[in-house]
Parts: sequence; structure tokens; C-alpha cells
Amino acid sequence: MRIDIGCGKRLHRNCVGLDRMPGEGVGLVHDFDYPIPMADNSVDFVMASNSLQYSTDLQKVMKELYRICRHKAVICIVAPYAHSTSHMANPRFKQAFNEHTPRYWTRHRSFPGNLEEYYLTRTDTWSLVGEEEPVEAGEPDFRLLKLELFYYPPYQGCYDPLELTILRQSQLNVADQIMYHLAVIKAPAEEHELEWMRLSEQLEEPDAITQTRSLSRMLIKAEEEPPFLMDSFEPVIMEQKKQKAPRTSNLRRPGRKKSSTVKKRQKVLRKL
Repeated sequence: MRIDIGCGKRLHRNCVGLDRMPGEGVGLVHDFDYPIPMADNSVDFVMASNSLQYSTDLQKVMKELYRICRHKAVICIVAPYAHSTSHMANPRFKQAFNEHTPRYWTRHRSFPGNLEEYYLTRTDTWSLVGEEEPVEAGEPDFRLLKLELFYYPPYQGCYDPLELTILRQSQLNVADQIMYHLAVIKAPAEEHELEWMRLSEQLEEPDAITQTRSLSRMLIKAEEEPPFLMDSFEPVIMEQKKQKAPRTSNLRRPGRKKSSTVKKRQKVLRKL
């Protein structure tokens, strides 16, 4: 079974829609803050696009999703990125999501991806669940397969990945949304199995995210000069980069903006 949690009017393909309000595509009218009326180990795929931020108790919801999912089921979560002032001000959002959120959904210690994404924070262990915390019955174990961030237009195409990481973790209003793909682990799983899932499986995403990515690529082609100068972070950037093979930084210094660049970006936006 495949389910779409909080589907609203945008039911993900080939899924049973679950929403607390009836509507077209809603196959099960239910508030996911309460136990989901589905059997244990009955779900292969979960879509949760811009819904879990409304949950009253996120850990309880994740525990319930873990219960109904089979071993190696995939969960796709799209959520507002926490470090945006418009999201902070939204009185309906009860949960915050950033790059550290999935680190509280497992006790697995090995990093699943790029350490550079966490350069400014703790990197000696992936899990941030305290070792002294007792293991609960049915405690979730979600392993991160993929993490992707979506940035506000002024930051698209202007910085390299490390610069974006530093900006995102030190400034507000850089990233707008975050997307996780998680694997449900209920039996022993070797790291190479998860790596195979990351590389060989086409991880599903909402159509809205695919459209957002396409828009981002068009705007990058019409990029302007970066709005935020990275000079104060240059020592941090250089220290990190010298640990890797030399590469040319994409950092651009302030200069005169070409009017044609601005016009190109405006032309792209008018077409949408």
C-alpha cells in the first residue's frame, strides 16, 4: 500500500489519500495526530508533502508511520525550512524542520551523506539521540537516503555548496523548503544496501517539487551577482576547502550588475 499523509487536493500518484477533511482524492478521512487505522507492516511508501508541520506531536506521528511501514519502505517528507521568518511567524506551524531533524529519528551513528553540509555543527555522530536515553518499544529507526534544500531566488546559482551551507546555517531567509527521503529500518541492514537504495532507486517526489527545481534551474541561468558577501567567512571556507582536492571557488566578488541579467530573470518569471 502507498499512502499520502495530509494529501489535501494534491494526491500523489498511486496513493491512498489520508486527510482530516473530505475531498477529491481523500480515501481515508482521518487526523494523523491520532493512531492511523492501518495494519502493522502494511505500507510500502509514504508521501508527506507540507503536512507534518501541522502535527501536534511529530515524534508520535513518526512512531505511528514506523509501525505501519514495512522494512525498507520509503518515506518522502517535504516541509518548510525552519530558518525562514515567514515560517517562524506562521501560527499554524507547530513543528520546525531543518537538516538536523532526521538525526533525531535514529540511533545509527554513521553519517549517511556529505559531512560538508554539517561543517558548522557536530559531526562525530549522525544520531543526536542521547545514548543515555532509554530505548522505547517501537522506537523508529529512519535512515536518511537523501536530503535536498530549496533556496529563495536571490541565492540560486550565486554560491557553491559550502558557501550555501554556511549562509543557511548562519543567516535567516536563505532556504525555503527541505525534502527528506527516509528508509524504514526494522531488521539488520548493511550500509551498502542503503547506498544501493540511494543510487539505484528513483526516489519519488511531489510534482510541485519537480516544478520548483525546474524554476530554480531557469533562474540560475539568469543569475545576478550574489546578494550576500562571504568575506567574513573566507577563513572558514578556505580551511574546509584545503582539506580537499583543489578546485576553483564559484564565489563572485561584487561588481556592476548588467541590466541584461536583470531583464533575463524578469523574463523567466513572466513566463511562469
